[in-house]
Amino acid sequence: MVGVAGDGEEAVRQVRALQPDLVLLDVSIFKAGGLGALAAIVTLPQLPHVAMLTASEPATDLMQAITLGAVGYILKGVGAGELTKVVRDFAAGRWSRCGGGRPTRWQARWTI
Repeated sequence: MVGVAGDGEEAVRQVRALQPDLVLLDVSIFKAGGLGALAAIVTLPQLPHVAMLTASEPATDLMQAITLGAVGYILKGVGAGELTKVVRDFAAGRWSRCGGGRPTRWQARWTI
């Protein structure tokens, strides 16, 4: 881990300054929101892989995140073993879904 941000605007500044390989971005983050931060991050010259972190957001928000370029999402409360696996997948640029037991049809469509 190279950085932590308290809101969407700070997340964009941190990504610009630190140039991480992978960003875990909360969909519900304050200021700019996760989707606003993602929209700004994907315009940066050094584009990291971005995975969205969510408690259970509307499918429309997650679809927009995927459309903007997120490599997948992680449901809050996932176990450490599954989190480790999926973070490796995300870092390699593989689309994935993590947590929540059996995937819904929408979730499964984004799982590789």
